[in-house]
This record gives sequence, structure tokens and C-alpha cells, in this order.
Amino acid sequence: MGFYIFLSTTVLLMIFHDIQLKLIYYIFPGKDHPSFHNFQHFAASKYLQLAKHYAGMKIIIESNLKNKLPDNFLIISNHQSLFDILALTFSFPRFYVRFVAKKELKFGIPATSFFLRKAGHALIDRKGSFKESQKKLLKLSSLSRKKGFCPAIFPEGTRSRNGKVGKFHSAAVRMVLSRSQLPILSVAMDGGYKIAKVKDLAKNLKDTVYRIKFLKLYTPTADRRQIFSILEQSRAEITDQVNQWQQK
Repeated sequence: MGFYIFLSTTVLLMIFHDIQLKLIYYIFPGKDHPSFHNFQHFAASKYLQLAKHYAGMKIIIESNLKNKLPDNFLIISNHQSLFDILALTFSFPRFYVRFVAKKELKFGIPATSFFLRKAGHALIDRKGSFKESQKKLLKLSSLSRKKGFCPAIFPEGTRSRNGKVGKFHSAAVRMVLSRSQLPILSVAMDGGYKIAKVKDLAKNLKDTVYRIKFLKLYTPTADRRQIFSILEQSRAEITDQVNQWQQK
């Protein structure tokens, strides 16, 4: 019963937020109204609170770095579920996190799709032209420098269906860092693969423990070899952490 309360309440809240977000965006002059940018964390908090209260999902965030983070930085993390976007947003309440995500999210999800289109996120067509993807990533890089956004990239490029960490690709990371040399924060996440599909939500949400851990903050660089090295190290440490969680 709790799951269905969560589901219906979440859908209604998303529709309300969709209307609210569009009113803020189109009525207020300019596109940098604080309410518009603060929406992402506000909404993520509400949805995860509903999942916790009504459906029993647990969220655990571990970090010794929270008070040591700079004003903006690049987040790289493994990827298991669409819930990862909510979880990462929720984990960084003081920062404007902007995601590199697939273009399929551009439409169809109340509030979320509109915000992804209008708030500076980079929506990439994985089968599209390199030039178009490059343009969007460079724009995100520039916004990171000008507005203090924190880009978030899933270097695997797609969700892991079984929770295992896949190969990390460097193209998006190198592109973002080409115009804005940011510190790189590696983040491990686990639990999302259990609720990656709609049919899994009803079955697994109650027993899902979503874990997020900030692992290491790397110094800024635009050097290609150093970026490759950071990605290799990050993947290794994220894999080790995820394996530890899954073996418990």
C-alpha cells in the first residue's frame, strides 16, 4: 500500500512542480531567478523523502569531504538508475549540479524534462553527430565557469543493469575540462540497479538501500594523459567501493 501512495503522490507532485516551474521561468524576467535554480534540489529532496517515508527506501550518504569541497567542481560517478540524478542532486544541497544526460529525457517527464532543457544541463544524442554533442558539452563547460555550476558526468555512458561498474569513457570529461579546469570529485553509488525499471519499483523499492560516497577530490587538469589516469583511478576506487557494499 505504501508504494502506491508514494507513486500516486509523486506523480501528482511532479505535475504540480511542472506548472510551478514553467510559471517561474516564463513570468519572472531573466532566466536566473533563484527559485528556478533552487528547484532541482528542492524537488529531489521531496521525491526521496516520499520514497523513504511511504515506500521504505533508505538513503545513506558518506563523506569526509563535504566541508572541503571548492565552489564548483566536476562530479564523476558510476551509473545504475535514473534515481542517480535525484540521489546526486540530494547529496549536494549547496551546489548547482548540472548533468550530462541522454536526450531521451528531454521530453515526457513532468517538471524534470523541462528543467533539464532550460537549466543548463547537457542532453546528448548518443547516436547523433559528434559536433552537436561537442557544442552542448562546451556550453556546459562555459556555464560552469560563468555561473559556478558543477557538471556531473557518468563516464560509463549508460546504466549498469546488474550493478557492476562498466568501462569509463573520457570524451565528455575531456570536453568539459577543456574550457573550465575544475577539480574532479569521484563518487560511488549503489542500489539504483535494483529499481532501474518501473516493474522493479513495486518489488524492490522497500528493501533498497541507496548508498552514496564521496571518494576523492582530484586537482584540476586539462592534460589528456592526466585525465585518463584520473578516470582509471576513479573507476578502480568506485569499483572497490561498490563491491564492498554488494558483498555485505
